[in-house]
Amino acid sequence: MQQQNGDYKKGFTHPVSSITSLQAQATRVIYVTQFNMSHVSDEEKETIAWISTKLGEKSWQDALIIFTDVHSVKPARKRASVLKKRSDMLRTAIATHAGWDIASDIATSTINAPEDPLIASQKWLQESFTLHEACTYLLILVGTREIIAFPVTPHDTDEPQASPEQVLTMIPFPTRCYRALIGFYLASVPLAAVGLFIDGILGYEIAMLINMLFWMVIHFFDIV
Repeated sequence: MQQQNGDYKKGFTHPVSSITSLQAQATRVIYVTQFNMSHVSDEEKETIAWISTKLGEKSWQDALIIFTDVHSVKPARKRASVLKKRSDMLRTAIATHAGWDIASDIATSTINAPEDPLIASQKWLQESFTLHEACTYLLILVGTREIIAFPVTPHDTDEPQASPEQVLTMIPFPTRCYRALIGFYLASVPLAAVGLFIDGILGYEIAMLINMLFWMVIHFFDIV
C-alpha cells in the first residue's frame, strides 16, 4: 500500500465525467469535509445528492466520513461533542437519499489536514487501515467534487501450514515428553468417567492420580 510521496499527485485525480468508470463492485466512498460547521451546508447537500445519483444509494454502505480540520475546534475537550453533532447531521442528510438503515452505520473519523485534504486523507488511509480484500476507495472532497480513486490490493497473508513434524520441532520440550502428555490427555476422559462411576469425586481423583503417575513412569523410562 505504501507509495512514494511524489506519486500522490500523479494519476489519481479524476474529473466528474469519469466517475462512471470508477464504479467497480468493491468500492468504498470516503466523504471528505470540514469539521467545524454548525449545519449541513448547501455544498454538502449537493455533493451528497451527486454521489447518490452517480454511484447509487447503496454506495453509502460501508462509507466513511473524514473531517479534515479537527484542529480548528478549541479547546480539545469539545471535539467529541462536535464530532457527534456533525456526524449525526451528515448521516441525517445522507439518509434522505440512502435511508436511515444505511446512513446510521456510516463511520466517521477526524484528521488534521490544513492543506491538500484529499492527499492527507489518502495517506491516513494507507497508514491506519489493515485491509483483507481488494477495494477501490473513492475519496470525494465536498464542494469541489474532486475524486481520488485509490485502488488497494492487500498483501497475501496466507501462510503455509506447518507439518506435524515441524510442529514437534517447535515444542520447547523433548518429543517423548510431548507423547506422554498426549497419552495422559487421551486417557484422562475414560479413566475419569470410570472413577466417577465407581466412587464419585474420590474415585475421579484416584483415577486421575493413577493416570498421572502411570504416564510419568512411561516418560521416565522412555517406553513410548
